[in-house]
Amino acid sequence: MGNIVSFTDSLIITVFGMGITFLALLSIAYIIEILRLAVNGKKKEEGKEEILEIESREAIKEAPKQTTDDKELVAVIAAAIASSLGVAIPQIRIKTIRRINTLSPAWSEAGRKEQITNRL
Repeated sequence: MGNIVSFTDSLIITVFGMGITFLALLSIAYIIEILRLAVNGKKKEEGKEEILEIESREAIKEAPKQTTDDKELVAVIAAAIASSLGVAIPQIRIKTIRRINTLSPAWSEAGRKEQITNRL
């Protein structure tokens, strides 16, 4: 009728098939890496670190230090905090208020602002 395949033969066939599949996937990964290097010219990780370092330096330089006492802004922030916590304004003690710089691009912030204004 047909050839009988033993258990060891089936294991050899399975391991051989898995090996060929692994080598094919590994070669595809190397081809993709070579194409990425050909298109970009340098590695991804190095570029990201430089961009983050440059953006953080620019954010530090661009952040002007405000020395004036802006009581209206403090009142608005205190009212917002009191409203969200559900307590009275005299129960809140604000020690310092400082701006936190974001590393998101300007187009991202503009998109967020547009989404907020469209929902109003």
